[in-house]
Amino acid sequence: MEISINKDKDFFRTFKDNETCIKYLELKRWNNIPTCTRCNNSHNNYCLKNRKEYECSKCKKQFTVLQGTIFHKTKVELENWFYAIYLVATSKKRISSISLSEKIGVQQRTAWLMLHKIRETMKDENTNRVLSGIVECDEAYVGSKPNRDQRLKKKMDDYQLKYNKPYEHLKGIFGIIERDSGLIVLRKFGYVQNCFSKKMAKKLLQKHVTPDSIVNSDNHKAYRQLKHLFQKHDIIKKHREVTRKKKDGTKYKMKLTSFTNGKIHVNGIENVWKQLKIVVNGTFHHFSYKHTDRYLNEYAYIWNRKKMNFSYTDILEDIIQNSFDKMITYDQLIRWDKNYQVRPWAL
Repeated sequence: MEISINKDKDFFRTFKDNETCIKYLELKRWNNIPTCTRCNNSHNNYCLKNRKEYECSKCKKQFTVLQGTIFHKTKVELENWFYAIYLVATSKKRISSISLSEKIGVQQRTAWLMLHKIRETMKDENTNRVLSGIVECDEAYVGSKPNRDQRLKKKMDDYQLKYNKPYEHLKGIFGIIERDSGLIVLRKFGYVQNCFSKKMAKKLLQKHVTPDSIVNSDNHKAYRQLKHLFQKHDIIKKHREVTRKKKDGTKYKMKLTSFTNGKIHVNGIENVWKQLKIVVNGTFHHFSYKHTDRYLNEYAYIWNRKKMNFSYTDILEDIIQNSFDKMITYDQLIRWDKNYQVRPWAL
């Protein structure tokens, strides 16, 4: 079943009902040969009459193509699931749970869960990708603005009154970009400003950058030990003081700002921060530190697929293909993993 989707009308023509979506999943997962999800038997499995299930000829267990996928036990129609995936793949500034709920006619909390299950298919994007060549790295802090988010403003005020110290609402993100291909890796590292350290930078760069690469960074103190870990480490000093002479011979100090020094710069990753903050402030407005990595996975996944010249159809098929082994429940989603959340950069 070859599909080609460029516009909304192409999508609705291709996936017009639940049965069409089921047949597409069976083709992609089983190649139209029903395979038991428990014992992997594919011989003589038969469909039960009046039910959308199969029975295994070996273990006698009943199964469906949705078992073990992000669609497992869903009450939302599959065409709505596929449309949500299509919107994730095609939206330039991503899509919020409120917008999705209005488009497919479900509650906001249902749309929120659906989007996070879709993001579960992208969880390997930032954890397994390795970059090489000339790479740029930088750190940034993103989050909603208190003057635009009344819920956050109230939370910050209550926290200030209770603990007599400011509430840290920004999320620390470390980013790496491969200059030639434009591929990126985004990892969260903390929720306290100025907490980025040499240990964090070393751990993340060693995991995601090959040793024969050339690393470009600013003059943050966390990057001072990198010259021994990679082929070369170039530093761009954006703000520096220089000494000038007047006509009468007296000297004075002058502050200069420069963003490039030949081929040494971090403008590529700075562009990523600009686009990411537009998405955060314009679409999501507010998300918790606990789920920050999921939003980063989605952003990096779509960014990298576009750099690899994936079409909307390719992205849609790739997400559906990844959904077969990425089942996650609501309880697993909201669970607080202390070992990971306190040191996410170490894993």
